[in-house]
Amino acid sequence: MLYDDDDAGDEFLEGVLAEARADQDLDTPGPGPLPVPKTVGVRRAGSSAAAERRRDDAERKRVERLKRREAGLLETPSIDGAIVAALAAHLARMGVKDTVALAGAIGGLRVPLLPVFGEAKVVLMEKGATAESAALMLAGRLLGTPQTPKTDAAP
Repeated sequence: MLYDDDDAGDEFLEGVLAEARADQDLDTPGPGPLPVPKTVGVRRAGSSAAAERRRDDAERKRVERLKRREAGLLETPSIDGAIVAALAAHLARMGVKDTVALAGAIGGLRVPLLPVFGEAKVVLMEKGATAESAALMLAGRLLGTPQTPKTDAAP
């Protein structure tokens, strides 16, 4: 029989364990618990980080648009639409269609800016802009002057 359930096997094991305990240096501490790596920040996978950046950008733009609306400033497509509508109406009043049809070309055609500016300003004011902000937005788009909205003023 290879294995016996008597206590003789236990004595042997007890002896081996006692010898191992005696060989162990109890004055030297063991390695202790494993160190926990310090995390500087949460590292995200590429697509997760990109999604987070997109969410941050969207939130930033939302806040920016809200500030612009509160200051009476409209988005660029609205400003451009007002300019185009004003220009088309002004060209129609000037009879440009007939003039171009007679001349066969648009060369030499001059359009005064002030009436277009005035009509576009009215269109922007109908969309909710103040007179001051409408003039500021139109100057920015037509004349290339920088817009200086009062949204960045310190409280």
